[in-house]
Amino acid sequence: MLTVAPDDHELRGLIGARLSSGLVLYVLDRVLGVGGMSTAFLAARPTTTGEARVVVKVTLPKLIKDFGDKAALAIRKEAVALSRLNERSPPNPFVVRIIDVNAVGARVGTETLSLPWLAIELVDSSPLRSTGSAP
Repeated sequence: MLTVAPDDHELRGLIGARLSSGLVLYVLDRVLGVGGMSTAFLAARPTTTGEARVVVKVTLPKLIKDFGDKAALAIRKEAVALSRLNERSPPNPFVVRIIDVNAVGARVGTETLSLPWLAIELVDSSPLRSTGSAP
């Protein structure tokens, strides 16, 4: 179980935290961005050849507190939508690949919440590189 400070609305205190989906471990390295539903972290995932870099999106506690099951459903829908896209299209730079999905228990002040998260591939954000139009 993770501990989140009651005033840590963007989950920045989770840097260094470890999330597991059973067999796979993700270590949250740094915050990439914060949106209305989640915080996106750059994370490391151990592999047989070293380490892979991925993005882990963790649902914001406020969203779970305010909307409960509806918020968790939104995350599941995102995971399903990405999975369907992944099934229907070959790997390409325009569709991010979903890697994993789970939830983590978090103590936020006096409450215990289940924060859904999903791991997706890290995509190079360089406009020239992503479109293949680099000189």
